[in-house]
Amino acid sequence: MRLLILCLFLCSQAFSANLSQVLESKGNFKTFLQLIEAADLKDIIQHTSRLTVFVPTDEAFADLDQSSVEILGSDKELLRQTLLFHMANPVLTKKIINVLNGVKTLSGKYITKFQNEADYTLESANILEFDVFASNGVAHAIDKVLFFPEVQAANEIKPVDYVDLDRYQGLWYEIYRYPNSFERGCGSVTAEYSLKANGSVRVINTCVRENGSVKKANGTAFVVDQESNASLKVSFVPFFQRFGLFAGDYNVLYLDSEYEFVMVGSKDRNYLWFLAREPRLSAENLALLKMQAISQGYDPNKLIKTPNY
Repeated sequence: MRLLILCLFLCSQAFSANLSQVLESKGNFKTFLQLIEAADLKDIIQHTSRLTVFVPTDEAFADLDQSSVEILGSDKELLRQTLLFHMANPVLTKKIINVLNGVKTLSGKYITKFQNEADYTLESANILEFDVFASNGVAHAIDKVLFFPEVQAANEIKPVDYVDLDRYQGLWYEIYRYPNSFERGCGSVTAEYSLKANGSVRVINTCVRENGSVKKANGTAFVVDQESNASLKVSFVPFFQRFGLFAGDYNVLYLDSEYEFVMVGSKDRNYLWFLAREPRLSAENLALLKMQAISQGYDPNKLIKTPNY
């Protein structure tokens, strides 16, 4: 009788805890819970009823490659959608998962590759522990972080094999760009690069406002990939330039063999520029760069032509 009472007490305590509390008590999901909070999803995991969560362990997050970490860390909405890709409604227990071929997640995208063998997997992840129950749903521990296709594609951005920085330095004209806040109202934009003795690159960006005023920004670019020179970080915050902090992502994604035109972008695909040595691009070269943008996962329809004031 005492054992029955004890069992009833412990069971009632377990099911009074929400998914966030239960996962915290397990001790091996700290990273997931931290990211849930950073993405403003804590309310969902605590209060959404009949919720299923596929939870990557701390080891799963530790195994992520650096590019995946940078992508998630650079875009809060992408982080949010990735975490929602690990959640579903309604409650899916092991017994239900056994007969599923896939499930629609809270991100609106589908996890489609369930295997109904002795070892359960979804997408590329193994399910390590089933049916961790809480007051508002159930969790299953998995050994990998799940990425939907758009995030996986983001890992496929490939800078060029090599950039000769001696040839690359000099004046470039901005021809097209993705709209961005720091160039709002800017026309006749140029970027001038020159090598410093310490191997970094001096950057002078110049834009002309519609009223004729000129704005200059002085920065420093630091080579991230020493073998290719194609990935750099550019800082325009004076005090932090020497340390490479508060720096933007700069990747040379296509470079004309004669160094006459170039496509530059960020790994999160939020920024893209077409630059040229002359203040114009031929229709042929523009078409080439747009095709290169598509091949790297960018949307050329977002590009705007830089005005010439």
